[in-house]
Amino acid sequence: MSALPGRTLWIPALLLLAACRQQVVVNECDDGGHPDASADAGTDGGGTPDSGADAGPGEDGGPTDTGPVDTGTGDAGSTCDPLCFYGVTADLAVADVRQPVTLTVDVESSTGGAWTISVDPTLMEAERAENRPALDFADVVLETVPSGQTVTFRVVDVAPWFFETTFRVPVTVTDTTTQLPYTRVAEVKIRGNVLLSDNNVYAVASDGQPATLMGQYPQGILLEQLVSTPRAIHLAPDGHLLVYDEGASPVRIKRFELTGKDVLAGNLQYLDANNASIFTTEQNVTNGFAVLPDGRVVYPEYHFSGVSGAPKSRLMLWNADGTYDREVWAPTAVEEWRSATAAPNGKLLVLDRGPDVISRFDANTLFADGTFVDQLPGSPYSVFATQDAAYIAGYAYMMQATWSGGQAAITGLPGTASFWRGIAQYEGGRLLAIRDTQTDSGNLALIENRQFVRFFRVDNAGPIIAPYGVEYLR
Repeated sequence: MSALPGRTLWIPALLLLAACRQQVVVNECDDGGHPDASADAGTDGGGTPDSGADAGPGEDGGPTDTGPVDTGTGDAGSTCDPLCFYGVTADLAVADVRQPVTLTVDVESSTGGAWTISVDPTLMEAERAENRPALDFADVVLETVPSGQTVTFRVVDVAPWFFETTFRVPVTVTDTTTQLPYTRVAEVKIRGNVLLSDNNVYAVASDGQPATLMGQYPQGILLEQLVSTPRAIHLAPDGHLLVYDEGASPVRIKRFELTGKDVLAGNLQYLDANNASIFTTEQNVTNGFAVLPDGRVVYPEYHFSGVSGAPKSRLMLWNADGTYDREVWAPTAVEEWRSATAAPNGKLLVLDRGPDVISRFDANTLFADGTFVDQLPGSPYSVFATQDAAYIAGYAYMMQATWSGGQAAITGLPGTASFWRGIAQYEGGRLLAIRDTQTDSGNLALIENRQFVRFFRVDNAGPIIAPYGVEYLR
């Protein structure tokens, strides 16, 4: 198969790429800042070949070449005979879905002869974080455009369960006279999807559009008919998605595997441990549960009604395997525990809507360990912690509280008459924040350096929801 300059190659399902070629003529090779002209396509561990090296397979750990060396054979001689393929570089190390990445080859030819450039689909690899499902290439649509000394690589669309993925793109340069191929690999990280929860769980690709896999999953809906009224959502350390389903009877946290088109409900369900208690028939609420680093789950629960004067809040703890561990009741009826988050050093932060404070607990024993933040602004909704600081979302505001005691507002937030409901950590240390504005563009914000940057979603991309939960598939 051949491709003319500028022709787009679509790669649905497992077809991925075709070895499209374009003939390019290069000038007589000279030193040009590269190693001695006697170098060939072997390796010296520094990212560029050295003289006398063989062009056979090897491992190049240098900064330019990010993967296996070329697959050609034979010694290139003293003048890059027939050519030297020094490496391939990407103009972006991290990209969004649908964002083009230009891969540029660095090639020298001894004769000014012609060579072709292509990408071999059988050599394509993908890597994800530990405990994440491996990429099924049927769940992405890729595109390559060969042109001159470059290949444009782009992820066109993804399935709703697309996690942050590093693609190893093999670029092959072949001398047309000898037909010797030389392959170098460029690495490109593609940001994962963002999940939003309302009456469904929706997946938004990193470019702000719904993750539909070319329309196969309208509006990027995930877990359709598997949850009733999903609210808070979190990724567990093992890669499962935990969903607080407020519409379930009884209210519960469900675990789901995000491994393919047929999304399977996990066999763990974090049920109310005291179904026989007097609170079974009463309305209870949580704005956000916590997932501890070892996979345990802490669920803060506040009851709107109960026996007069009796404590109305409790923390419930489940082990990573879903078995119930313990519960701790609030000491008085004043506390309103609404949201919890895991903090560094084995601590747990709990948002208390009674006195409007952030309380600190020991994550192992659930024993109270003092107040972390007091005198919160009015109507706080949820708390979220990173390694660097805690963040509080509430009515018309968000704020940061550092572990050393400093506090600062998140600035530049648009609008005032809305609740900021939740926060999640995004790629590169940035944050995502959701608010209860029921639009298709103004309900998901990107936060960086304690400042509002932009709304994440694209106008008219749908669906129109007021999300309660947010999570990034990293």
